[in-house]
Amino acid sequence: MKRAVEQLKKENVEGIMIDLRNNGGGSMLEVQFMGGLFIPKGMVSQGRMKDSLQLVDMYKYRQVLWDGPLAVLINEGSASASEMFSGAMQDYGRAVIVGSPASYGKGTIQEFQPMGRIGNKELGTPGVSYGSINVTTGRFYRVTGVPTQVQGVRPDVVLPGKGAWNILRENQYSSALRPDTIAALPFERWKDSGKIQTVAAKGQARATADTALTAIRESVQWLIAHQKTRVRCDTKTSAGRKSSRRRTSTGPMRLLSFLKPSV
Repeated sequence: MKRAVEQLKKENVEGIMIDLRNNGGGSMLEVQFMGGLFIPKGMVSQGRMKDSLQLVDMYKYRQVLWDGPLAVLINEGSASASEMFSGAMQDYGRAVIVGSPASYGKGTIQEFQPMGRIGNKELGTPGVSYGSINVTTGRFYRVTGVPTQVQGVRPDVVLPGKGAWNILRENQYSSALRPDTIAALPFERWKDSGKIQTVAAKGQARATADTALTAIRESVQWLIAHQKTRVRCDTKTSAGRKSSRRRTSTGPMRLLSFLKPSV
């Protein structure tokens, strides 16, 4: 990430957008390094374990590498560490968050615990691993004390997308831990954070008025309304054929025609 930002600065870009769509997360250490590129100091998140509170601070470089306009793109597939980074950028007022109505909503901490091995070299018994299990040991929270668990990160500018109807999120699992809150941490918002609200409002207005995005939004709404509708496929009667044609030629076809590349 650091090398990419340095290269973009050499190209004299006016702004940077970080695309975290369908990024399932990974190491919180990377979030610390990434956060330090855009914010001078502070915590990026906090984790609550069984008997302790874990503070995750940003890596402090000699100076902020990029202090220009910043946006982060997310969708329903953005999870875990991706949510921690985008949530921190939003809380500090450092970036405009753009994307689906909410990210995935994974705010729990897991650890792999080996289950051991069985075997005896002296007896010639081959070693067999019992594998490992993934154990939830804690929860992550934003610096404001708000969880990403189930709720996810809600963007400043909402864009329609197909994930609104066919992507599984954490809140759809019956076993998902319910969200709660903890005390906020002291933190200092970005020097230009006051501009975020104005920029986001203008961006949302343009997105709402855009005809292409409106077509996607209407198609997604059609899909949501009809995803549980059962249609009898009757090819023997004219009425059945008309019904089938009528149901397959409305919303989804508008979406497909929009996505079809122009020649």
